[in-house]
Amino acid sequence: MSETQAPRPHWVRLGRELRRLREFAGLTQRDIADALRVSQATVDRTERGGPQGRPPSWPVVRQWAGLCAEAQPDLGALREMTALALDEHTLYRNLMSEGLAAVQEGIRAGETTARLLRNFNPWGVPGLLQTADYARHVLAMTDFQLAGGTEAAVQARLHRQEVLHDRGHRFEFVLTAEGLQKRLAPAPVLAAQLDHLAAMATLPTVSLFVVPDSVQMSAWPAFGFVIYENHAGGQEPWVAVELYHKRIVVSEPEDVEVYRAQYELLRRPAVSGDEAVALVRQASQSLRQDG
Repeated sequence: MSETQAPRPHWVRLGRELRRLREFAGLTQRDIADALRVSQATVDRTERGGPQGRPPSWPVVRQWAGLCAEAQPDLGALREMTALALDEHTLYRNLMSEGLAAVQEGIRAGETTARLLRNFNPWGVPGLLQTADYARHVLAMTDFQLAGGTEAAVQARLHRQEVLHDRGHRFEFVLTAEGLQKRLAPAPVLAAQLDHLAAMATLPTVSLFVVPDSVQMSAWPAFGFVIYENHAGGQEPWVAVELYHKRIVVSEPEDVEVYRAQYELLRRPAVSGDEAVALVRQASQSLRQDG
């Protein structure tokens, strides 16, 4: 079994408990499948803990438990197991085995279903706002396993940006003036990227916030994160935290609130609107003068 197909332990635990409840209640997989309006294969995959796909959501688990009422399910324990299963780490190295473009398509799925995305990035320009040249340099840097396919990933990243023009969505970006000046690409590429960022900030769906260099904080978060909210399908909010080697998905409500509070703390000292755009253009001009 390859690493990308390895079962996830928290999902395995949840699946075993769901199977125990079903069997205690004298139900078959087909009974559960018909009640949930899914395939029997989906029920089987849920009980086995993957290895592929996404764990069931809490509403699905709660409905499953309701069908097995005779087994007297512990809803509190089931909710905790569901949260742990959904929060399990999705390793970048696993995603990379499918190619850099596959990573972009996976991220795109979350961006199209959430009506509000709130993005904090301390070290550069987020993917939704990148030019092709800047994205090419950043993606090449993140391909630490030399999976290749950078050009396809660049195109996939640009495809993601189509959602910025959908007025049914809102996007907030909290960036730092220091991060915007990090040389993740040659000076001409970075200068062009900053010009593009200033232009994108004028879109009606985009709100740009920039924390000036003069702002002092006791500790900046080392990694960026994105809060996905107001989902079209009623899904609960969740957060993606991007580490060097992992993309952690956080969905437990108490944990999501931690990131919401952190986001507000970071946004508070930032400037927005014309002031934010002025900082971006100033950084671009400085790059051109240095060059």
